Amino acid sequence: MVFDVWKSLKKGDVHPVYCLYGKETYLLQETVSRIRQTVVDQETKDFNLSVFDLEEDPLDQAIADAETFPFMGERRLVIVKNPYFLTGEKKKEKNEHNVSALETYIQSPAPYTVFVLLAPYEKLDERKKLTKALKKHAFM
Repeated sequence: MVFDVWKSLKKGDVHPVYCLYGKETYLLQETVSRIRQTVVDQETKDFNLSVFDLEEDPLDQAIADAETFPFMGERRLVIVKNPYFLTGEKKKEKNEHNVSALETYIQSPAPYTVFVLLAPYEKLDERKKLTKALKKHAFM
């Protein structure tokens, strides 16, 4: 999976939505790093790079950021960590996440944003509507 992303990035082919998952932390971090190097200029990363941890931050905030135009650059990068709602595990949630808004965004992502879901889980729950939408619209 991640090697396909690497090959695609090397060719300059950047997708609007990525869903990176698995237990190999190094490969996930390296893939995010390669996406960041390809998408965001070093000079504008303070303006056009956002990282959200869904154990702390609301999903709506990440989506709103993804829909914001980049500042002094071509594209913006939004990285969303720990989207535990993609798995079958139950968690005591600090935030209520609006997953239907994410489904809508995935189907029609902002053309100036690269949205990365970083899921450090063995597998995703294939029965969920959101996971099906990701398989259809995201680079996984």
